[in-house]
Amino acid sequence: MERMRTESAAAHRWLLEKDHVHWSKAFFKDTAMCDMLCNNMCEAFNATILKARDKPIITLMEMISNSTFQVRGHADERYVVDIERRTCACNKWQLIGIPCIHGMSALMSSNRDPIQFIDNMYKKESFLSVYTPVIYGINGPSLWPKTNDKPL
Repeated sequence: MERMRTESAAAHRWLLEKDHVHWSKAFFKDTAMCDMLCNNMCEAFNATILKARDKPIITLMEMISNSTFQVRGHADERYVVDIERRTCACNKWQLIGIPCIHGMSALMSSNRDPIQFIDNMYKKESFLSVYTPVIYGINGPSLWPKTNDKPL
């Protein structure tokens, strides 16, 4: 404190007005397990929401989550849509592999191409890989060799 007084008398007076348990490590409780006076977590969060901090809470969350949306459906129902996980609370996207109406709404509002979010099983490459091995036709029963066994 003496060194502070020589450096800045105003800072010295300001600190003396504050309760010492809030700024002096000698009086910190040992239950916190941290000797830092600043909270970098808050600073990181504030830096993340900088562009969205003046928006309503839903818009803010959509802007900082980037992949999770709350979409309003018919009769004011609400559905949580996660674009990256390709899920919707209505379960249709998970069941069929094509974005449901709620998923489409989230994709369109985030300017993403819905085609990129269709399951791979619907893509041309998947169909081609399924039919790559050639299955040759066979002759009809009239041309099958005859046996003396009983028919099954």
